[in-house]
Amino acid sequence: MVEINIVTAGSGLLRIYQSRALQLGELQAAMADGASAAGVPSTIQRSPVPPGVQQMADRASAVAEAMTSDTVMKEYPLATHARTIEYRVQTRSELLDLFDQLQKHWIKEPTYFEGGQIVAEGEATSSKMEPRSLGGTRFIVK
Repeated sequence: MVEINIVTAGSGLLRIYQSRALQLGELQAAMADGASAAGVPSTIQRSPVPPGVQQMADRASAVAEAMTSDTVMKEYPLATHARTIEYRVQTRSELLDLFDQLQKHWIKEPTYFEGGQIVAEGEATSSKMEPRSLGGTRFIVK
């Protein structure tokens, strides 16, 4: 899971995230890495996974992916906190692109504006760059 958390001036928290089900090999690798880092002998199976077990894991992964592809499934109030606004995006690249844009506005990176909208350098009719701001900016995740 990769997420962006934004604390607002009020009592709310905005959380935007991307998640997916772990594949069997990823979970095994993470467990082995954790055991190794802790200096604990690993008990993870090193031989190939039996075909029947692999088929069950593949089916479970497909079901989990289908269930979470369009909706966020939460068990309230256990899975989140009050006053949390959550959005789930489909891909990690969408989330990282959004973070990049938020960061540019947060640090007020200068850019070209036309009619209150950001435009590319080649489309700008003015050579004056102005600082970005978060206030009044609309971010669209496609």
